[in-house]
Amino acid sequence: MRIVHTFIKYPPAIGGHERYVQDLVEGLRGRGYDARVVTSTLRKHIASRKRPRLLRRLDALRGTGGANAELFLDGPYAEVNGVPVTRLDPRLPLSRKIELKGLRETLIAMKPDVIHAHDIWRDSFEVSIDVARELGVPLLLNTVYHDLSGSKRAERWGRHFRGMVERLPAGTPVFFNTPWEGEQLAKLGVRFPQTDLLPPSLDAEALDALPEVEVPGLPEGRVIVSCVGRMHAGKRMDLLIRAFAAALGKLRERDEATAQRAHLVLAGFRETDEDYLALAEACGIGDRFSLLLDRPREQIVQVLRRSSVFALPSACETFGIVVLEAWATGNLVLVSDKWALPYVVRDGVDGRICSDEAWPEMLAQALLDSRRPEGRALVEAGMQTVRRDHTREARLDRLAAHLERLAAS
Repeated sequence: MRIVHTFIKYPPAIGGHERYVQDLVEGLRGRGYDARVVTSTLRKHIASRKRPRLLRRLDALRGTGGANAELFLDGPYAEVNGVPVTRLDPRLPLSRKIELKGLRETLIAMKPDVIHAHDIWRDSFEVSIDVARELGVPLLLNTVYHDLSGSKRAERWGRHFRGMVERLPAGTPVFFNTPWEGEQLAKLGVRFPQTDLLPPSLDAEALDALPEVEVPGLPEGRVIVSCVGRMHAGKRMDLLIRAFAAALGKLRERDEATAQRAHLVLAGFRETDEDYLALAEACGIGDRFSLLLDRPREQIVQVLRRSSVFALPSACETFGIVVLEAWATGNLVLVSDKWALPYVVRDGVDGRICSDEAWPEMLAQALLDSRRPEGRALVEAGMQTVRRDHTREARLDRLAAHLERLAAS
């Protein structure tokens, strides 16, 4: 069975759902399916927020300027870990709907038995629906829906998405990372006939097998609060820096020794012009802050292993794969109360959920609790959540069951 996945980016491009698609495709190939990918030549597509939209898109088209200096991949990457990958040049319009040149013709030529499309916002999602109808082949969809609450564009996008639903082939399964996506789409009047949950997963054994490595810039002898991920405005790492500075003040009143050892580490790939080092200096924590940019995966995992508290203040997560990695590496996990994160972390059971104003107090308490029984209980529960609810094989079993049902029908 040939299953063609369409998505706007694919590793070595960076991003959580990029890794999600990679895990699905490689897992399916490991089970004997002919799974492959059609994607773009993009490495990332978030432009500098400080430039006007038109100039940002011109930067993107040229592949130059600020955060777009490394917008495109530096090689063809026609195969990744044994997966055939077809990369098409993107058109970058003034809207968020990045198009792939020649996608329709490419999909038809690949003669898929099933098309699996990801990301409802992208042109590739709609083209996949239309090609599946034209070829008469089954379709699978992952929405990767983002919140439009309060947006003037909500009704326009709602009409657009409702039009998509009307074009779906009968029996098309639509997958959500959490129930949050379905609830948000329902607010726009968008309801799919057949839905299921297919959240990200983690191969805990593969994570454990990664070697211990030295991480330049990671201090020794500190109690570390870490945050790992793509660095752009929606992740709100600036909020975390300010909150950590305020948390140190609270800690000094309760446990001076812990306050002296507390250290904040941000690690990931920059997609913003925000100067986090300057912000840390302005907040008075320059000597308690490390910024680790563009590090290999082994170093990122080592940061998580060395940290005691993992904090994710993001306001743009449809799941947050890094939460699974933080649990698996023994962190006390704190997440924001935005988007889907409260559907992933159970407050007071396997982590804590923080409102914006609560971050300083919650960080201070987490640093104290990380070495107390109540904190260790949260850490143990998080590790159990990963191994019980988010194993890779269980997710592949679920996806394979859908594929076999479609093939039989």
